[in-house]
Amino acid sequence: MTNETFKIKSGYVLREIEGEFLAIPFAPELNSSNIIILNPVSGLLWEKLQSKCTLSQLVKAVTENFTIDEATAQSDIEEFLQMLKENDMLE
Repeated sequence: MTNETFKIKSGYVLREIEGEFLAIPFAPELNSSNIIILNPVSGLLWEKLQSKCTLSQLVKAVTENFTIDEATAQSDIEEFLQMLKENDMLE
């Protein structure tokens, strides 16, 4: 997973409403009723994943913006990426 790059599929728009981030599908091929609620960390990851990123780039972004150690950040990010893969949200 280290050298692999990740990117969110096109067709989603990210909105921040009162401190919550919402990923809203708008493309016809996506289920428009599946609005995804993201916390601040996953919101940052979603923003970064608008262009191709490696796991190490994502870990760096999270550790620079939040108080979390690198190992925990990497584990949590791998879990988030796996969830995105399982839900067919990555290119």
